[in-house]
Amino acid sequence: YKNISAIDLFSISSKINIGDIHNIPYEDDKFDVIFCGWVIAYSENKKLACSEIVRVLKPGGIFSIGVSYSPITNEEQIKKRGYLIGTKDRISNTQEIKDLFENSINQIYFETNPENKDLHSQIILTGSVK
Repeated sequence: YKNISAIDLFSISSKINIGDIHNIPYEDDKFDVIFCGWVIAYSENKKLACSEIVRVLKPGGIFSIGVSYSPITNEEQIKKRGYLIGTKDRISNTQEIKDLFENSINQIYFETNPENKDLHSQIILTGSVK
């Protein structure tokens, strides 16, 4: 595991470093692959988070971003749960993730969008950076 690193805002595992996606504690061009599973939804500054992913990826490095899709509104979610999961600016398709990367995407390898906007599902985008 010496070639694998992980960060989170808090951790009970010695294998996961404390860090923030808005200021990733690694040098530029460090990683070949970044998997960001169900994290971007909680970011208050999604563009900054994606620019940090680009910064720490090597040119041609691969990223994979996953988020959950929910058909219910923020208001319905708060009424049902008592709180909002993630932030108010929820992602509803892969194009919104692409837009966060601005002009840094080299190639898209895989993407999946909700097939039925009335059902909960997953949104996944995998690609490489310039």
